[in-house]
Order: sequence, then structure tokens, then C-alpha cells
Amino acid sequence: MSSRQRPIRVAVVGCGEIAQIMHLPYLAELPEFEISGICDISPSVLERVGDRYGVHDRSDDHRDVVDGADVVAVLTHDHAPIAEYAAQRGKDLFVEKPLGYSLEECDRVLGAVAEAGVKLMIGYMRRYDPGYLYALEQIGDPGEIRFVRAHDFGGSFGVHPQLYTLYRADDVPQEAKDALDRKIRKTMLTALGAEHEPLVDAYYGLLMSGTHDLAVLRGLLGRPQGVLHSEPLGSDGLISVLDYGRGRTGVFELALLETHRWWDQSLAVYTDERVVTVEFPNPYVRNAATTVEIQANATASAARTTVPVSHDTSFRREWQHLAACIQEDTAPLTDGEGARADVELSLAMVHTTHPRPD
Repeated sequence: MSSRQRPIRVAVVGCGEIAQIMHLPYLAELPEFEISGICDISPSVLERVGDRYGVHDRSDDHRDVVDGADVVAVLTHDHAPIAEYAAQRGKDLFVEKPLGYSLEECDRVLGAVAEAGVKLMIGYMRRYDPGYLYALEQIGDPGEIRFVRAHDFGGSFGVHPQLYTLYRADDVPQEAKDALDRKIRKTMLTALGAEHEPLVDAYYGLLMSGTHDLAVLRGLLGRPQGVLHSEPLGSDGLISVLDYGRGRTGVFELALLETHRWWDQSLAVYTDERVVTVEFPNPYVRNAATTVEIQANATASAARTTVPVSHDTSFRREWQHLAACIQEDTAPLTDGEGARADVELSLAMVHTTHPRPD
């Protein structure tokens, strides 16, 4: 704990699986924080999570828990409206990706953040992953990179519930779920344009999972100069070729294969001297180590070294980073402008998609 006299009070809005598996346990564990309030539309989840973490300030309306907090963690399915409201109330923000389903949503949040002078951190946890950070050290000068491949094939969501005690929102009316889905779909279709409606599921996949990869690529190479080509991969996936300038090309592969009981997510970086590959673990499994493989020329052939870097989890590290930003009054590494850039790139990837011939 720094010279701050009390822990940072966090209101958690949205108590679903990722909140229960990752965010709430680390907020309860880390001495820098205190869970000041929780919000969820499920009465049973609200009661059980509140009891488990000893949180008395509970509500199904986010406006009821914001004022008692220093930071509002927006972990719901629809982030922008809640983030905008919390910023207007003068609260620092932790927002899960995506920042918004359209550039207009992003801009409203960014405008509210700028006007209020609050901090906004996006939950791009891979940017804090010790394996990713170790890989950056091994890669060295980004100018030496020739080719990079971001591969993101998500797997089954049925494995991790067996590992943890989770409270399911089985008491939320179906009409409420459907209404939210329609709202989000309408926002995405407006952003994409009617002519791209067949690709709305791919765009959704980009925002919900692929932006993690785009953030990692941005941390490595900056923003690309453009999208050279995209084509659909199944009904909700995408392959894109990105131009990073100076002869550097990136290939991005995204799909969700729920029949697989494993998650296949990696970053491979090629230079003239070596190949550095980061194998990310299932994001829903705590303390699983990210593995880095380094392949390079040796005296007579090639040498391959595999390093399981650390069991420290990226979710824990991102909360520690936010605490340091608040205590030292510095800007978060994963900020709102970067998140907006990832939404903009996602739109460009969809807009340059060429359907495969029948």
C-alpha cells in the first residue's frame, strides 16, 4: 500500500463469469482495493456474489452503486452507456473490451472522460501478461520484424465452469436478454452499414475477442497503415492481412471452435535472426502460465527454447497497474484512444472482406 490512506473503492457492474473467475477474486485479494458495491440484473447472482464477498451495497441499477466508488469496473455486455454515466459522475473507469460497438459509442465515452478529467483503462489483460512482456524483450527492435501472425481460435466455454463455483443468471427474463441483444446488433449494423449485415457475427467476434489480439499487435508494432485483404472464416470468423509499413506484414486469424475443449491463441513474430512465439493459455483459467518459444540459428542447425514464463496472471497484474496509475497519477497503458483505434480497425477489416466464391 502506498501513502494513500485507504484502499481504492471499486464498484463492480456486471457479475458474470469473467467477473466471478478473475476480477472479483483479485479485487478482494489485493490490498490496494476494496469492493464497495456490486450491480447485476440477476437477483440471485447479486445476492450470492454479495454474500460471498461481504458487499452490502447491491443493486440491479448501476446508478445506485457508482457514487460510493472511486473506480467503476464495467464488466457487463454493453459497456459504453454505463462508462459514460460513471465518467460524468467523476469516477475513474476500468472497462472490459470493447469500449463500444461503434465509433460513436467510443467517442461519447472518450468525450465524457476528457470533460471529467478521469482515468480510463481498458481490460486488455494480455498487454500485462508476463509472457508477452518477456517476448517483447526477446524480440528487441520492432524495426527488425519481418512478419507477425496473431492466431485466435477460441474453444469451449464448458470447461472452466467445472473448475470454479459460479453463480449463473438463470432468473433474468428472456425478453430482457433479447432486448439487449437487439440493441447491440442494431448498433453494430449501423456502424457496419446494411451491405455488411452478413458479416455482423464476424464483427461481433472481432470486438469480443479479436480486439485482445489487435491490442497486442498495436503494443508490438503500433497501428497498421491499412488492411490489405480480409475474407470470412466460417460464419463468425475472419482472416485479415495487415500492412505495418517498412515491408512488415501481419496476418490475423480469428474463429470460435466451441467443439474444441482447448483454446488455441498465439502470437508468432519473425525476424531475420529468430522466431518468437507466445502461446497464451485459456483466459478463463487462473494462474495458467503463458509459454514463450524461441527458435534461432545455432552452430550447426537450429536451437529451440521453450520458457513457461510465470504463473502470475495478467488479470491480477492489470489491476495492480491501475492501482499504480491512481496512486501515482499516471495514464494507464491500455487507454481509451487505443481501444477506439481497435474498433476502427475492426470496422476496416470487415469493410475490406471479400466473400469466398461458392
